[in-house]
Amino acid sequence: MHWLRPRFLTRQFHRPVMLSGSGWRWWLMDESARQAVRTLDRYLWNKDAEGVTLLTEKAAKLRSTYRLALSEPSGTSLYFAKQVAQVPRKRLGGLVGSDNVLLGFNHGTAELAYNLALDERTTHGVKTFAFGEYFQYGLPARQVLLQEYLTEWQSFDVVWPRVNYDAKLRQALLWKLTDMLVAFRDAGIHHLDLHPGNVMVSPDPEAPLRAIDCGKMSTQADPALSAALHLGVFLHELNNKYAAVSPQLEVDQQCAQNLLRHVVGSETGFSTAEQLLPLLLRYSTKRPFSRRRLVQRRHHTLDLQALEKNLQN
Repeated sequence: MHWLRPRFLTRQFHRPVMLSGSGWRWWLMDESARQAVRTLDRYLWNKDAEGVTLLTEKAAKLRSTYRLALSEPSGTSLYFAKQVAQVPRKRLGGLVGSDNVLLGFNHGTAELAYNLALDERTTHGVKTFAFGEYFQYGLPARQVLLQEYLTEWQSFDVVWPRVNYDAKLRQALLWKLTDMLVAFRDAGIHHLDLHPGNVMVSPDPEAPLRAIDCGKMSTQADPALSAALHLGVFLHELNNKYAAVSPQLEVDQQCAQNLLRHVVGSETGFSTAEQLLPLLLRYSTKRPFSRRRLVQRRHHTLDLQALEKNLQN
């Protein structure tokens, strides 16, 4: 079965090991995380909660997140873990590492691949230490990512209202956002769920932003459309949450266009992206609208009038 696994997994991680009778198999990238993996393995086996804190649990999406705190001679080490249960139709995709319509999107193997790519190609990713899998009938039914814990970092939507009366700090945050989008453009990566809750801000003002929750991504995006969608989705959700609270927290269309120009002003599809952005600022792009289909179009094939009718429905 090892030969069926994706190449990035077999090349970058040690061969999987079982640390107990839990049934979980663990791929370790960093041997220093073995104690954290043992702690998580015990928790998943018999709910031994020592050192493990449940952060979120979404039964409808079959996802849970945890914080691990390990006491070590040098102090307490913190880790972040995310568990994803796979519906049956996505399990073959999780085994072979394929992320497509036939085998399913958003399984744990795809999220691992995108996390690694983001961390390797940019400064805006999160380090991964290990990857765990629980098999049923020869296919991964549950998967876990073990990553670094962003201590004292906060999401963009938590930080944004705190700079309500400081125009310079607001501008600094927006320029950090564009720096991240430029890095995504150069790396050929599109984050399909880049909203203010999935972008983390460091207490260090010099540190770059980090993107999390990378299960929904694409590496086949038109650069100009990708930038417009990134900005449109992000600013639409930011404005919907805070514009009514304070007009100063609203990012207007002119500002958004300036940010877009900074990211893809030299791209051949910029003119189309510039016309697309106001639509994305105005309308929600949540389901049933498909962001993936939009971003994988070529800019010269995009019918903006048809798109607006679709967004209005």
